[in-house]
Amino acid sequence: MKRGKIFCYIYIALMCMAFLAFLPQGTKKASATGDMVLNMKFDGDLADSSGNAFNGECTSGKITYEEGVLGNCAVFDGRSYVEVQDTDALDLKDSFTISLWAYKEKMKDDYVPFVYKEEDQESWATPYSLYEHWKNSPGIYLHDGGAGSELDQFYLDSGAIDIRKWFLLTATYDGTEVRLYHNNLLTKRYSVTGVPGATTGNLYIGMLEGSLYFKGKMDDLRIYSRALSANEVDTRYNEGVESNPYFLAQTNALVAHYKFENDFKDATDFDNDAVKVTGAGTIKFVDAINGKGAKFAKGSYLEVEDDDSINFDEGFSVTGWVCVSKSDVAMTVLNRLGASAGETSNDPAYGFYAYDNLCQFQYTPFIDNYTPENSYNSFDSSLKNKWYHFGVTFSGDEIRWYKNGVLVNKEEIDEIKIAHASGNLMIGSDGEYFLEGTMDELKLYNYPLSDDEVKADANRKDSLSISRANLDMLKTLKEKGTVKLTASRKYIESGSSMVLSSGVTFKSSNSKIFKVSKDGVITAIKKGSAKLTITHGGISKTYTIKIK
Repeated sequence: MKRGKIFCYIYIALMCMAFLAFLPQGTKKASATGDMVLNMKFDGDLADSSGNAFNGECTSGKITYEEGVLGNCAVFDGRSYVEVQDTDALDLKDSFTISLWAYKEKMKDDYVPFVYKEEDQESWATPYSLYEHWKNSPGIYLHDGGAGSELDQFYLDSGAIDIRKWFLLTATYDGTEVRLYHNNLLTKRYSVTGVPGATTGNLYIGMLEGSLYFKGKMDDLRIYSRALSANEVDTRYNEGVESNPYFLAQTNALVAHYKFENDFKDATDFDNDAVKVTGAGTIKFVDAINGKGAKFAKGSYLEVEDDDSINFDEGFSVTGWVCVSKSDVAMTVLNRLGASAGETSNDPAYGFYAYDNLCQFQYTPFIDNYTPENSYNSFDSSLKNKWYHFGVTFSGDEIRWYKNGVLVNKEEIDEIKIAHASGNLMIGSDGEYFLEGTMDELKLYNYPLSDDEVKADANRKDSLSISRANLDMLKTLKEKGTVKLTASRKYIESGSSMVLSSGVTFKSSNSKIFKVSKDGVITAIKKGSAKLTITHGGISKTYTIKIK
Protein backbone atom coordinates (compact mmCIF):
# COMPACT_ATOMS: atom_id res chain seq x y z
CA MET A 1 0.00 0.00 0.00
CA LYS A 2 1.28 3.43 -0.83
CA ARG A 3 2.35 5.71 1.97
CA GLY A 4 -0.18 8.40 0.92
CA LYS A 5 -3.13 6.03 1.28
CA ILE A 6 -1.96 4.94 4.75
CA PHE A 7 -1.92 8.55 5.95
CA CYS A 8 -5.34 9.06 4.37
CA TYR A 9 -6.86 6.14 6.33
CA ILE A 10 -5.30 7.33 9.57
CA TYR A 11 -6.68 10.81 8.99
CA ILE A 12 -10.19 9.46 8.35
CA ALA A 13 -10.06 7.31 11.51
CA LEU A 14 -9.02 10.25 13.65
CA MET A 15 -11.80 12.40 12.22
CA CYS A 16 -14.38 9.68 13.01
CA MET A 17 -13.19 9.42 16.62
CA ALA A 18 -13.39 13.16 17.05
CA PHE A 19 -16.89 13.20 15.59
CA LEU A 20 -18.08 10.41 17.90
CA ALA A 21 -16.72 12.24 20.90
CA PHE A 22 -19.15 15.08 20.29
CA LEU A 23 -22.21 12.83 19.97
CA PRO A 24 -24.75 12.88 22.91
CA GLN A 25 -23.87 10.07 25.31
CA GLY A 26 -27.07 9.86 27.40
CA THR A 27 -27.27 9.67 31.20
CA LYS A 28 -24.49 7.64 32.68
CA LYS A 29 -25.09 5.88 36.03
CA ALA A 30 -22.49 6.98 38.57
CA SER A 31 -20.32 4.19 39.84
CA ALA A 32 -20.29 3.28 43.52
CA THR A 33 -16.59 4.02 43.70
CA GLY A 34 -17.01 7.47 42.19
CA ASP A 35 -19.77 8.33 44.67
CA MET A 36 -17.93 6.94 47.68
CA VAL A 37 -16.49 9.58 49.96
CA LEU A 38 -15.08 7.27 52.62
CA ASN A 39 -14.70 3.50 52.96
CA MET A 40 -13.05 2.05 56.04
CA LYS A 41 -12.89 -1.71 55.66
CA PHE A 42 -10.99 -2.17 58.94
CA ASP A 43 -8.98 -5.02 57.43
CA GLY A 44 -6.19 -4.66 59.95
CA ASP A 45 -5.82 -0.89 59.59
CA LEU A 46 -7.69 2.42 59.40
CA ALA A 47 -7.00 3.12 55.75
CA ASP A 48 -9.62 4.68 53.50
CA SER A 49 -10.31 2.37 50.53
CA SER A 50 -12.42 4.87 48.61
CA GLY A 51 -9.41 6.23 46.74
CA ASN A 52 -9.66 9.59 48.54
CA ALA A 53 -7.02 8.72 51.16
CA PHE A 54 -9.11 10.03 54.05
CA ASN A 55 -7.28 7.69 56.39
CA GLY A 56 -8.18 7.46 60.06
CA GLU A 57 -6.11 7.45 63.22
CA CYS A 58 -6.79 5.91 66.62
CA THR A 59 -6.04 8.75 69.00
CA SER A 60 -7.43 7.20 72.19
CA GLY A 61 -7.65 3.70 73.62
CA LYS A 62 -6.80 0.72 71.48
CA ILE A 63 -8.43 -0.73 68.40
CA THR A 64 -7.84 -4.38 67.62
CA TYR A 65 -8.97 -6.49 64.70
CA GLU A 66 -10.74 -9.83 64.35
CA GLU A 67 -12.99 -11.66 61.94
CA GLY A 68 -15.90 -9.53 60.79
CA VAL A 69 -18.67 -9.66 58.22
CA LEU A 70 -16.48 -8.68 55.27
CA GLY A 71 -12.94 -9.72 56.09
CA ASN A 72 -11.72 -8.26 59.38
CA CYS A 73 -13.46 -5.75 61.59
CA ALA A 74 -12.40 -3.15 64.16
CA VAL A 75 -12.97 -3.85 67.85
CA PHE A 76 -13.64 -0.73 69.93
CA ASP A 77 -12.87 -1.14 73.64
CA GLY A 78 -15.25 1.52 74.97
CA ARG A 79 -12.58 4.22 75.14
CA SER A 80 -11.09 3.97 71.67
CA TYR A 81 -12.19 5.84 68.57
CA VAL A 82 -11.08 6.77 65.07
CA GLU A 83 -10.43 10.34 63.97
CA VAL A 84 -10.46 11.49 60.33
CA GLN A 85 -9.14 14.95 59.55
CA ASP A 86 -11.63 17.44 58.19
CA THR A 87 -12.03 17.86 54.45
CA ASP A 88 -14.72 19.54 52.38
CA ALA A 89 -15.81 16.17 51.01
CA LEU A 90 -16.95 15.15 54.51
CA ASP A 91 -19.38 18.07 54.63
CA LEU A 92 -22.34 16.12 53.31
CA LYS A 93 -24.72 17.90 50.98
CA ASP A 94 -28.36 17.29 50.06
CA SER A 95 -27.76 13.67 49.08
CA PHE A 96 -25.74 11.09 50.98
CA THR A 97 -25.57 7.65 52.58
CA ILE A 98 -23.89 6.47 55.78
CA SER A 99 -23.78 2.70 56.10
CA LEU A 100 -21.89 0.36 58.43
CA TRP A 101 -21.91 -3.08 59.98
CA ALA A 102 -22.04 -3.03 63.77
CA TYR A 103 -22.03 -5.41 66.71
CA LYS A 104 -22.83 -3.98 70.14
CA GLU A 105 -21.33 -5.64 73.20
CA LYS A 106 -23.71 -4.29 75.81
CA MET A 107 -26.86 -2.24 76.04
CA LYS A 108 -26.45 1.37 77.14
CA ASP A 109 -29.05 3.76 78.51
CA ASP A 110 -27.21 6.69 76.97
CA TYR A 111 -26.13 7.88 73.54
CA VAL A 112 -23.96 5.46 71.55
CA PRO A 113 -22.08 7.15 68.68
CA PHE A 114 -21.23 5.37 65.46
CA VAL A 115 -20.28 8.31 63.21
CA TYR A 116 -20.09 11.97 64.28
CA LYS A 117 -18.97 15.13 62.44
CA GLU A 118 -17.59 17.63 64.90
CA GLU A 119 -19.06 21.11 65.20
CA ASP A 120 -16.88 24.26 65.06
CA GLN A 121 -16.97 27.86 66.27
CA GLU A 122 -19.48 28.79 63.60
CA SER A 123 -21.84 25.92 64.38
CA TRP A 124 -22.77 24.87 67.92
CA ALA A 125 -24.18 21.47 66.82
CA THR A 126 -22.89 18.54 64.82
CA PRO A 127 -24.08 18.69 61.19
CA TYR A 128 -24.67 14.92 61.18
CA SER A 129 -24.40 11.94 63.44
CA LEU A 130 -25.35 8.27 63.14
CA TYR A 131 -26.01 6.95 66.60
CA GLU A 132 -28.00 4.76 68.96
CA HIS A 133 -30.04 6.35 71.69
CA TRP A 134 -31.96 5.11 74.71
CA LYS A 135 -31.55 1.38 74.79
CA ASN A 136 -30.90 -0.05 71.37
CA SER A 137 -32.72 2.45 69.11
CA PRO A 138 -30.54 3.67 66.19
CA GLY A 139 -31.07 7.02 64.56
CA ILE A 140 -29.73 9.82 62.38
CA TYR A 141 -29.23 13.44 63.47
CA LEU A 142 -28.93 16.30 60.96
CA HIS A 143 -28.53 19.98 61.64
CA ASP A 144 -28.52 23.23 59.70
CA GLY A 145 -28.70 26.35 61.82
CA GLY A 146 -30.12 28.53 59.07
CA ALA A 147 -33.32 30.43 59.83
CA GLY A 148 -36.38 28.32 59.05
CA SER A 149 -34.38 25.26 58.08
CA GLU A 150 -36.23 21.95 58.35
CA LEU A 151 -32.93 20.41 59.43
CA ASP A 152 -32.70 22.49 62.59
CA GLN A 153 -31.81 19.71 65.10
CA PHE A 154 -33.62 17.14 62.99
CA TYR A 155 -33.45 13.53 64.16
CA LEU A 156 -35.11 10.28 63.19
CA ASP A 157 -35.08 7.15 65.36
CA SER A 158 -36.12 3.64 64.37
CA GLY A 159 -36.92 0.33 66.01
CA ALA A 160 -34.60 -1.14 68.61
CA ILE A 161 -31.84 -3.61 67.64
CA ASP A 162 -30.62 -6.12 70.19
CA ILE A 163 -27.05 -6.52 71.41
CA ARG A 164 -24.64 -9.33 70.59
CA LYS A 165 -25.60 -9.67 66.93
CA TRP A 166 -24.23 -8.25 63.70
CA PHE A 167 -26.47 -5.88 61.78
CA LEU A 168 -26.24 -3.46 58.87
CA LEU A 169 -27.27 0.10 59.75
CA THR A 170 -27.86 2.45 56.84
CA ALA A 171 -29.11 6.04 56.71
CA THR A 172 -29.87 7.75 53.40
CA TYR A 173 -30.93 11.26 52.45
CA ASP A 174 -31.86 12.42 48.95
CA GLY A 175 -32.74 16.05 49.72
CA THR A 176 -36.41 15.30 50.27
CA GLU A 177 -36.54 12.22 52.50
CA VAL A 178 -34.48 10.56 55.23
CA ARG A 179 -34.55 6.76 55.43
CA LEU A 180 -33.23 4.30 58.00
CA TYR A 181 -32.58 0.64 57.23
CA HIS A 182 -31.95 -2.29 59.56
CA ASN A 183 -30.15 -4.91 57.49
CA ASN A 184 -32.10 -4.78 54.22
CA LEU A 185 -35.40 -3.62 55.71
CA LEU A 186 -36.64 -0.03 55.63
CA THR A 187 -37.59 0.75 59.23
CA LYS A 188 -38.32 4.49 59.16
CA ARG A 189 -38.73 7.28 56.64
CA TYR A 190 -39.50 10.99 56.95
CA SER A 191 -39.96 13.76 54.40
CA VAL A 192 -37.68 16.73 55.02
CA THR A 193 -35.63 19.19 52.96
CA GLY A 194 -32.45 21.12 53.51
CA VAL A 195 -28.69 20.73 53.54
CA PRO A 196 -26.70 19.78 56.67
CA GLY A 197 -24.32 22.50 57.78
CA ALA A 198 -20.62 22.52 56.93
CA THR A 199 -18.01 22.61 59.68
CA THR A 200 -14.25 22.50 59.99
CA GLY A 201 -14.52 19.81 62.67
CA ASN A 202 -13.06 16.37 62.21
CA LEU A 203 -15.00 13.17 61.63
CA TYR A 204 -15.10 10.76 64.57
CA ILE A 205 -15.98 7.10 64.48
CA GLY A 206 -17.03 5.56 67.78
CA MET A 207 -16.91 8.74 69.88
CA LEU A 208 -19.01 11.83 70.59
CA GLU A 209 -17.72 15.00 72.25
CA GLY A 210 -14.98 13.20 74.15
CA SER A 211 -17.34 11.59 76.65
CA LEU A 212 -19.52 9.03 74.91
CA TYR A 213 -18.02 5.96 73.28
CA PHE A 214 -19.03 2.92 71.27
CA LYS A 215 -18.09 -0.50 72.61
CA GLY A 216 -18.28 -3.34 70.16
CA LYS A 217 -17.26 -4.15 66.62
CA MET A 218 -17.59 -2.25 63.38
CA ASP A 219 -17.00 -3.32 59.80
CA ASP A 220 -16.97 -1.77 56.34
CA LEU A 221 -18.04 1.81 57.07
CA ARG A 222 -19.11 3.60 53.89
CA ILE A 223 -20.10 7.20 53.23
CA TYR A 224 -21.52 8.04 49.80
CA SER A 225 -22.27 11.40 48.25
CA ARG A 226 -25.65 10.10 47.08
CA ALA A 227 -28.57 8.20 48.52
CA LEU A 228 -28.38 4.46 47.92
CA SER A 229 -31.59 2.90 46.67
CA ALA A 230 -33.45 0.19 48.59
CA ASN A 231 -32.16 -2.35 46.07
CA GLU A 232 -28.57 -1.23 46.64
CA VAL A 233 -29.00 -1.55 50.42
CA ASP A 234 -30.42 -5.03 49.86
CA THR A 235 -27.41 -5.92 47.70
CA ARG A 236 -25.03 -4.63 50.33
CA TYR A 237 -26.73 -6.71 53.03
CA ASN A 238 -26.71 -9.87 50.91
CA GLU A 239 -22.99 -9.39 50.23
CA GLY A 240 -22.48 -9.65 53.96
CA VAL A 241 -24.65 -12.75 54.25
CA GLU A 242 -22.75 -14.45 51.46
CA SER A 243 -19.38 -13.43 52.91
CA ASN A 244 -20.06 -14.64 56.45
CA PRO A 245 -23.38 -16.49 56.81
CA TYR A 246 -22.40 -17.74 60.27
CA PHE A 247 -22.72 -14.20 61.66
CA LEU A 248 -25.94 -13.28 59.87
CA ALA A 249 -27.95 -16.35 58.88
CA GLN A 250 -28.79 -18.77 61.66
CA THR A 251 -28.37 -22.48 61.06
CA ASN A 252 -30.68 -24.57 63.23
CA ALA A 253 -28.48 -26.47 65.65
CA LEU A 254 -28.07 -28.13 69.00
CA VAL A 255 -25.81 -25.50 70.58
CA ALA A 256 -25.13 -27.08 73.98
CA HIS A 257 -25.37 -30.68 75.20
CA TYR A 258 -24.31 -31.71 78.68
CA LYS A 259 -24.07 -35.48 79.02
CA PHE A 260 -22.44 -35.32 82.48
CA GLU A 261 -20.30 -38.37 81.69
CA ASN A 262 -17.89 -37.67 84.53
CA ASP A 263 -17.33 -34.13 83.26
CA PHE A 264 -19.20 -30.93 82.44
CA LYS A 265 -18.12 -30.60 78.81
CA ASP A 266 -20.39 -29.57 75.97
CA ALA A 267 -20.73 -32.41 73.45
CA THR A 268 -21.44 -30.05 70.52
CA ASP A 269 -18.97 -28.23 68.30
CA PHE A 270 -19.88 -24.92 69.98
CA ASP A 271 -17.64 -25.74 72.97
CA ASN A 272 -19.96 -24.24 75.57
CA ASP A 273 -18.24 -26.18 78.34
CA ALA A 274 -19.53 -25.74 81.88
CA VAL A 275 -17.29 -25.22 84.90
CA LYS A 276 -18.12 -26.00 88.51
CA VAL A 277 -17.99 -22.85 90.59
CA THR A 278 -15.25 -22.97 93.21
CA GLY A 279 -16.56 -22.96 96.76
CA ALA A 280 -20.04 -24.10 95.79
CA GLY A 281 -21.57 -27.37 97.03
CA THR A 282 -20.66 -30.78 95.71
CA ILE A 283 -21.71 -32.33 92.41
CA LYS A 284 -21.37 -36.09 92.05
CA PHE A 285 -21.63 -38.26 88.97
CA VAL A 286 -24.15 -41.06 89.43
CA ASP A 287 -25.89 -43.63 87.23
CA ALA A 288 -28.73 -41.83 85.49
CA ILE A 289 -30.66 -42.08 82.18
CA ASN A 290 -27.88 -42.23 79.60
CA GLY A 291 -24.83 -43.41 81.47
CA LYS A 292 -23.95 -40.94 84.20
CA GLY A 293 -25.78 -37.86 85.38
CA ALA A 294 -24.89 -34.96 87.68
CA LYS A 295 -26.25 -34.98 91.23
CA PHE A 296 -26.37 -31.45 92.63
CA ALA A 297 -26.16 -30.86 96.38
CA LYS A 298 -27.65 -27.67 97.78
CA GLY A 299 -25.54 -24.66 96.85
CA SER A 300 -23.75 -26.30 93.92
CA TYR A 301 -23.93 -25.02 90.36
CA LEU A 302 -22.12 -24.68 87.06
CA GLU A 303 -21.35 -21.70 84.84
CA VAL A 304 -20.98 -21.54 81.08
CA GLU A 305 -19.00 -18.61 79.74
CA ASP A 306 -20.99 -15.99 77.88
CA ASP A 307 -21.21 -16.78 74.16
CA ASP A 308 -23.33 -15.61 71.25
CA SER A 309 -24.37 -19.17 70.44
CA ILE A 310 -26.51 -19.30 73.61
CA ASN A 311 -28.46 -16.15 72.71
CA PHE A 312 -31.78 -17.03 71.14
CA ASP A 313 -34.16 -14.73 69.30
CA GLU A 314 -35.38 -16.87 66.38
CA GLY A 315 -36.59 -19.76 68.50
CA PHE A 316 -35.46 -21.89 71.38
CA SER A 317 -35.79 -25.35 72.93
CA VAL A 318 -34.51 -26.92 76.11
CA THR A 319 -34.84 -30.61 76.94
CA GLY A 320 -33.40 -32.90 79.55
CA TRP A 321 -34.00 -35.31 82.38
CA VAL A 322 -34.35 -34.27 86.00
CA CYS A 323 -35.09 -35.92 89.33
CA VAL A 324 -35.73 -33.43 92.15
CA SER A 325 -35.31 -34.39 95.79
CA LYS A 326 -37.39 -31.67 97.48
CA SER A 327 -41.05 -30.66 97.46
CA ASP A 328 -42.73 -27.28 96.87
CA VAL A 329 -39.44 -25.49 96.16
CA ALA A 330 -38.31 -23.75 92.98
CA MET A 331 -35.11 -25.35 91.73
CA THR A 332 -33.12 -23.80 88.91
CA VAL A 333 -32.18 -26.04 86.01
CA LEU A 334 -30.64 -23.22 83.97
CA ASN A 335 -30.65 -19.44 83.87
CA ARG A 336 -29.13 -16.90 81.45
CA LEU A 337 -28.62 -13.63 83.29
CA GLY A 338 -28.19 -10.11 81.94
CA ALA A 339 -31.14 -9.66 79.57
CA SER A 340 -30.56 -6.67 77.30
CA ALA A 341 -34.12 -5.39 77.70
CA GLY A 342 -34.56 -6.17 81.39
CA GLU A 343 -35.09 -3.66 84.15
CA THR A 344 -32.04 -4.96 86.03
CA SER A 345 -28.90 -6.90 85.18
CA ASN A 346 -30.31 -9.85 87.14
CA ASP A 347 -33.26 -10.29 84.80
CA PRO A 348 -32.83 -13.52 82.83
CA ALA A 349 -33.01 -13.68 79.07
CA TYR A 350 -34.40 -17.15 79.75
CA GLY A 351 -34.57 -19.59 82.64
CA PHE A 352 -36.01 -23.00 83.42
CA TYR A 353 -37.09 -24.13 86.88
CA ALA A 354 -38.18 -27.55 88.09
CA TYR A 355 -40.49 -28.28 91.00
CA ASP A 356 -41.77 -31.64 92.14
CA ASN A 357 -45.24 -30.80 90.78
CA LEU A 358 -44.65 -28.28 87.96
CA CYS A 359 -42.12 -26.64 85.64
CA GLN A 360 -41.57 -22.94 84.99
CA PHE A 361 -40.13 -21.21 81.91
CA GLN A 362 -39.08 -17.61 82.42
CA TYR A 363 -38.08 -15.24 79.61
CA THR A 364 -37.58 -11.55 78.96
CA PRO A 365 -39.04 -10.24 75.69
CA PHE A 366 -36.93 -7.81 73.68
CA ILE A 367 -39.02 -4.82 74.73
CA ASP A 368 -37.53 -1.83 76.55
CA ASN A 369 -37.58 -2.12 80.36
CA TYR A 370 -39.69 -5.24 80.27
CA THR A 371 -40.01 -7.51 83.28
CA PRO A 372 -39.62 -11.27 82.75
CA GLU A 373 -42.63 -13.29 81.66
CA ASN A 374 -43.50 -16.71 83.07
CA SER A 375 -45.08 -19.83 81.64
CA TYR A 376 -45.99 -22.85 83.77
CA ASN A 377 -46.86 -26.47 83.30
CA SER A 378 -48.36 -28.40 86.23
CA PHE A 379 -48.23 -32.13 86.92
CA ASP A 380 -51.08 -34.27 88.25
CA SER A 381 -49.01 -35.50 91.19
CA SER A 382 -45.67 -35.00 92.87
CA LEU A 383 -42.63 -36.29 91.00
CA LYS A 384 -40.28 -35.98 93.93
CA ASN A 385 -37.45 -38.53 93.59
CA LYS A 386 -38.84 -39.60 90.22
CA TRP A 387 -37.11 -39.11 86.92
CA TYR A 388 -38.99 -37.30 84.17
CA HIS A 389 -38.09 -35.91 80.77
CA PHE A 390 -38.96 -32.24 80.26
CA GLY A 391 -39.17 -30.20 77.10
CA VAL A 392 -40.14 -26.62 76.37
CA THR A 393 -40.05 -24.94 72.96
CA PHE A 394 -40.42 -21.25 72.13
CA SER A 395 -41.30 -20.13 68.61
CA GLY A 396 -41.97 -16.42 69.09
CA ASP A 397 -45.74 -16.76 69.26
CA GLU A 398 -46.19 -20.06 71.11
CA ILE A 399 -44.70 -21.96 74.04
CA ARG A 400 -45.10 -25.74 74.00
CA TRP A 401 -44.62 -28.01 77.02
CA TYR A 402 -43.68 -31.69 76.98
CA LYS A 403 -43.48 -34.35 79.66
CA ASN A 404 -41.76 -37.64 78.87
CA GLY A 405 -41.90 -36.81 75.17
CA VAL A 406 -45.63 -36.06 75.06
CA LEU A 407 -47.08 -32.61 74.32
CA VAL A 408 -49.06 -31.69 77.44
CA ASN A 409 -49.66 -27.96 77.09
CA LYS A 410 -49.29 -25.06 74.67
CA GLU A 411 -49.64 -21.35 75.26
CA GLU A 412 -50.12 -18.68 72.61
CA ILE A 413 -48.28 -15.41 73.22
CA ASP A 414 -47.83 -12.11 71.42
CA GLU A 415 -45.17 -12.51 68.77
CA ILE A 416 -41.87 -11.46 70.32
CA LYS A 417 -38.19 -12.25 70.40
CA ILE A 418 -36.29 -13.28 73.50
CA ALA A 419 -33.83 -10.60 74.59
CA HIS A 420 -30.15 -11.35 74.13
CA ALA A 421 -27.95 -11.40 77.21
CA SER A 422 -24.42 -10.53 78.24
CA GLY A 423 -24.07 -12.76 81.29
CA ASN A 424 -22.95 -16.33 81.84
CA LEU A 425 -25.31 -19.28 81.61
CA MET A 426 -25.83 -20.81 85.05
CA ILE A 427 -26.78 -24.47 85.46
CA GLY A 428 -28.28 -25.50 88.77
CA SER A 429 -28.71 -21.97 90.13
CA ASP A 430 -29.89 -18.46 89.36
CA GLY A 431 -28.07 -16.98 92.34
CA GLU A 432 -31.05 -17.53 94.65
CA TYR A 433 -32.67 -20.87 93.93
CA PHE A 434 -30.53 -24.01 93.67
CA LEU A 435 -31.22 -27.41 92.21
CA GLU A 436 -31.27 -30.25 94.70
CA GLY A 437 -31.47 -33.39 92.63
CA THR A 438 -29.99 -35.07 89.59
CA MET A 439 -29.85 -33.94 85.98
CA ASP A 440 -28.95 -35.73 82.76
CA GLU A 441 -28.82 -35.03 79.02
CA LEU A 442 -29.40 -31.26 79.27
CA LYS A 443 -29.72 -29.84 75.75
CA LEU A 444 -30.24 -26.37 74.31
CA TYR A 445 -31.32 -25.74 70.71
CA ASN A 446 -31.48 -22.44 68.81
CA TYR A 447 -34.81 -23.37 67.21
CA PRO A 448 -38.15 -24.85 68.33
CA LEU A 449 -38.17 -28.64 68.11
CA SER A 450 -41.12 -30.44 66.57
CA ASP A 451 -43.32 -32.85 68.53
CA ASP A 452 -41.58 -35.80 66.91
CA GLU A 453 -38.11 -34.44 67.75
CA VAL A 454 -38.99 -34.03 71.43
CA LYS A 455 -40.48 -37.52 71.51
CA ALA A 456 -37.36 -38.98 69.91
CA ASP A 457 -35.19 -37.19 72.46
CA ALA A 458 -37.22 -38.62 75.35
CA ASN A 459 -37.01 -42.14 73.91
CA ARG A 460 -33.27 -41.97 73.51
CA LYS A 461 -32.07 -43.64 76.70
CA ASP A 462 -30.20 -46.67 77.96
CA SER A 463 -32.01 -49.98 78.49
CA LEU A 464 -31.93 -52.84 81.00
CA SER A 465 -32.39 -56.56 80.50
CA ILE A 466 -31.90 -59.90 82.19
CA SER A 467 -30.02 -62.70 80.51
CA ARG A 468 -31.50 -65.07 77.94
CA ALA A 469 -30.84 -67.94 80.35
CA ASN A 470 -32.84 -66.12 83.04
CA LEU A 471 -35.77 -65.69 80.66
CA ASP A 472 -35.74 -69.38 79.75
CA MET A 473 -35.64 -70.42 83.42
CA LEU A 474 -38.45 -68.03 84.37
CA LYS A 475 -40.71 -69.55 81.71
CA THR A 476 -40.69 -72.85 83.59
CA LEU A 477 -40.45 -71.56 87.17
CA LYS A 478 -42.62 -73.53 89.61
CA GLU A 479 -43.54 -73.11 93.26
CA LYS A 480 -40.50 -73.05 95.60
CA GLY A 481 -38.17 -72.77 92.60
CA THR A 482 -35.44 -70.11 92.46
CA VAL A 483 -33.64 -68.14 89.76
CA LYS A 484 -30.53 -65.99 90.26
CA LEU A 485 -30.96 -62.96 88.00
CA THR A 486 -28.17 -61.44 85.91
CA ALA A 487 -28.96 -57.85 84.85
CA SER A 488 -27.23 -55.93 82.07
CA ARG A 489 -27.34 -52.33 80.91
CA LYS A 490 -27.05 -51.38 77.26
CA TYR A 491 -25.62 -47.91 76.70
CA ILE A 492 -27.24 -46.07 73.82
CA GLU A 493 -24.19 -43.86 73.21
CA SER A 494 -21.75 -46.71 72.58
CA GLY A 495 -24.12 -49.56 71.82
CA SER A 496 -22.20 -51.76 74.27
CA SER A 497 -23.68 -53.75 77.17
CA MET A 498 -22.34 -54.34 80.66
CA VAL A 499 -23.35 -56.87 83.29
CA LEU A 500 -24.30 -54.96 86.42
CA SER A 501 -22.68 -56.02 89.66
CA SER A 502 -23.93 -53.19 91.87
CA GLY A 503 -26.51 -50.44 92.06
CA VAL A 504 -29.34 -52.64 90.76
CA THR A 505 -32.64 -52.92 92.61
CA PHE A 506 -35.23 -55.67 92.12
CA LYS A 507 -38.90 -55.44 93.07
CA SER A 508 -41.88 -57.82 92.98
CA SER A 509 -45.35 -56.37 92.50
CA ASN A 510 -46.82 -59.19 94.61
CA SER A 511 -44.64 -60.93 97.17
CA LYS A 512 -47.35 -63.57 97.64
CA ILE A 513 -46.61 -64.82 94.11
CA PHE A 514 -42.82 -64.48 94.19
CA LYS A 515 -40.20 -62.71 96.25
CA VAL A 516 -36.94 -61.25 95.05
CA SER A 517 -33.91 -60.60 97.24
CA LYS A 518 -31.60 -57.58 97.15
CA ASP A 519 -29.03 -59.54 95.21
CA GLY A 520 -31.58 -60.64 92.60
CA VAL A 521 -32.66 -64.15 93.65
CA ILE A 522 -36.30 -64.89 92.76
CA THR A 523 -38.15 -67.40 94.94
CA ALA A 524 -41.52 -68.68 93.65
CA ILE A 525 -44.23 -68.77 96.36
CA LYS A 526 -47.36 -69.93 94.60
CA LYS A 527 -49.03 -70.08 91.22
CA GLY A 528 -50.01 -66.79 89.63
CA SER A 529 -48.60 -63.77 87.83
CA ALA A 530 -46.75 -60.74 89.14
CA LYS A 531 -44.39 -58.13 87.75
CA LEU A 532 -40.65 -57.97 88.22
CA THR A 533 -39.11 -54.48 88.00
CA ILE A 534 -35.37 -53.94 87.64
CA THR A 535 -33.96 -50.44 88.22
CA HIS A 536 -30.48 -49.04 87.73
CA GLY A 537 -29.87 -45.32 87.97
CA GLY A 538 -32.75 -43.55 86.27
CA ILE A 539 -34.00 -46.40 84.07
CA SER A 540 -36.18 -49.42 84.75
CA LYS A 541 -37.36 -52.56 83.00
CA THR A 542 -40.47 -54.58 83.89
CA TYR A 543 -41.17 -58.26 83.16
CA THR A 544 -44.32 -60.28 83.82
CA ILE A 545 -43.45 -63.49 85.68
CA LYS A 546 -45.88 -66.40 85.69
CA ILE A 547 -45.38 -69.08 88.32
CA LYS A 548 -46.51 -72.53 87.14
